[in-house]
This record gives sequence, structure tokens and C-alpha cells, in this order.
Amino acid sequence: MQNNIGALKYSEKADGVAYLYRSAFMLAKGNKESGLKFLETALTKVHDKKVTSLLQKKNQQNTLLLAEKVLDEYRRLMRLLPRQDSNLQPSS
Repeated sequence: MQNNIGALKYSEKADGVAYLYRSAFMLAKGNKESGLKFLETALTKVHDKKVTSLLQKKNQQNTLLLAEKVLDEYRRLMRLLPRQDSNLQPSS
């Protein structure tokens, strides 16, 4: 079971989803430059059309609205990642 957890921890998609969270956090704090850098990094790892559309609209939206939309995508993609916590068992 430990190998499955490690596989998720080091997967590109999981890493990209984490970058979405970082992006939303930085955008919500008002740090648009860092938030957009995290969003660009997330896009290179996730390859999702909705994330791409967020990046294309970066100059047309209020920073807080963009943060909210990025957080929505984070939540959507988190649901798509395989859940590993149900497979955890104490090691013997």
C-alpha cells in the first residue's frame, strides 16, 4: 500500500493540483504576479482545458474573482485524483 501513496505524492497531476491551490492562495492575498506564476506551473503539470481558459482570461478578471475560479478548479480536480487514505493500513 505504501507504494500507491508514494505514486500519488509524486505524480505530475497531484503536483499540478497543489500548484492550483498555491495560485488561488496567492491571488486571494493580492499577489497577482506569484499567483499567475503558480497557475502557469499548474497548467504545465495538469494539462486541463479549464485551467488553460483561466490563464487566458487573467487580465480580464478581478484578482479575487480569478482566485475563486482557480479554487473551484482545484476542488474539481481534487475529486478526480484517486483517494489513497482508504487504503492505509498499519504496517506490521
